[in-house]
Amino acid sequence: MRSPIYNIIKKQNGEKFAQAISRYDNGIFQVPDLPNIVKYAGRDAMPLLPWLESLKRVKIQPQKNHGDPLELLSRAGYDAYVADTLAKQNAIEKYFAPNERLCTFSDATRFKNYFIINAVRRDADSVVRLPNPQREDKYGTSVISIQICKMSPFISIKNRYNHTVECPDNTFNSNPDNIIEGLSDAIKNFFGVDFSASSVAMPNNYVLVGNQICKYNVEQHGVYFGSDFYIRDGRVHNLEKNIEWMVHPGVIFNVSKKEAEIVLWNKDSADGLYWVKDFLRREIKKKAVQIPKNTYGGYDILANGKKIFSFKDGVMTWIGHYHDICGDAGVCYSKFVGDVLDFIGLPNCYFENVDFSNVKYVIWPTYAKRVYLNRVTGLHGIMDFSQVRDLTICDCDLSGVALKLNSKANSIDLSYVTGWSGHYDLSDVQLFDCIGTGTDHVQMKLNPTGLIRGLNPRHQAYQDYFAARRDLQAKLQSGRAH
Repeated sequence: MRSPIYNIIKKQNGEKFAQAISRYDNGIFQVPDLPNIVKYAGRDAMPLLPWLESLKRVKIQPQKNHGDPLELLSRAGYDAYVADTLAKQNAIEKYFAPNERLCTFSDATRFKNYFIINAVRRDADSVVRLPNPQREDKYGTSVISIQICKMSPFISIKNRYNHTVECPDNTFNSNPDNIIEGLSDAIKNFFGVDFSASSVAMPNNYVLVGNQICKYNVEQHGVYFGSDFYIRDGRVHNLEKNIEWMVHPGVIFNVSKKEAEIVLWNKDSADGLYWVKDFLRREIKKKAVQIPKNTYGGYDILANGKKIFSFKDGVMTWIGHYHDICGDAGVCYSKFVGDVLDFIGLPNCYFENVDFSNVKYVIWPTYAKRVYLNRVTGLHGIMDFSQVRDLTICDCDLSGVALKLNSKANSIDLSYVTGWSGHYDLSDVQLFDCIGTGTDHVQMKLNPTGLIRGLNPRHQAYQDYFAARRDLQAKLQSGRAH
């Protein structure tokens, strides 16, 4: 029998979420107020299972003298043994009705991954099964299996009724002291494993608001953005289902009003999102708007049937061409995901603290006047800036990048860059800066009359005769001065 909470979680967080809890430890379903706790936890329970397990709060009362768990169980009326082989693991199967077999009996490696104590009460053969089974009645507790996971220590006590009763893996509330006092401490010291409730680290991209654990995609200036809510000032703000959509962190699109709202008060971050808002406003003006699901598990925004924008889990995954639509792109503190991001046609482009690692292909604005990338991560593939007039790539890793530069650019700033390599013709670049950047794997032809900063002496050879003559004259003058 499944817990009624299972069905609530299934409807709220999805069947996979509920199944993951059930497979891990269905005793978690008895944590008070569980549906409310996981209301904003997303649809993947796997990262949360150890944390949810800790909510059961099994307490181990320390004993001055550690007892023997088998002896304590004997005093409680059980014949008990450590099941450290497959045969011992399944030796109690004969006590279970055919439709109430433990999943343990079908798991050939359970005894390797868990510490197991099987216990059979001495009246197990004669105890009468009740018409209305209760988990802790005499029949249910006449045969138990105490199991402690070795990898992520948590305890479950399995019941003879198995799934005929609610949460059979949480018999005695998974607390051995409810069988006989001192048993928890004895098991802990016998196996050398601590299964008591402890502070379990919060998984990445989760935040606790009150007693609710919330899965967010991006945090910007203290505001946490999920796919259908955001958290500000310690309060969860829900989006109206099928009306309001989080299309990018900080940008909420109202399909009924055909308007986009920015919910950040920090000016620097908010300013970096206006191009998204303006793009949507201009593209959908006086057009019919639809938001169907797409094949990538996200959603598309259609204007008169034409796709103009895609998003998934509250983050933009695709945007249409920008020609004559959006003059500048400025994005701060974002993590993009998806197949293609297309920035072609932008005259100016600004990215700071942006992560492109989950984007398969980025089309950069080859003909932009100005491109600025600062502390951008996840760069990969071809980055074609061969026509960009002013380019800044600062504090970025280019080890996975094929970089193309404009030999006639006004300025190129590659300061504090790592992983840069290749051959470059920069013979007409007016200002070139690579201070703080390793250039041992780079060969360059530089502008002898341009302003150059940050090169180590080895690269002076790549400037022409005139640059070498200026260096020599400077040295001679310095020698005369001394």
